[in-house]
Amino acid sequence: MKEMVQSSSAGSAARSHAMGARQIYEALRKQILGGVYETGSQLPSSRALANDLGVCAG
Repeated sequence: MKEMVQSSSAGSAARSHAMGARQIYEALRKQILGGVYETGSQLPSSRALANDLGVCAG
């Protein structure tokens, strides 16, 4: 029974990470398409975006 709980929580963590990664991707894509960043400018790190969005970057 204990193994099932660990397995289930590991699956939840993976899904949570995937959802966070998707949120970061969507936000960055929206910002790029919206012209937030000038050509040649540096993009924010995934950690900075995750922090701004309130999601876990991993």
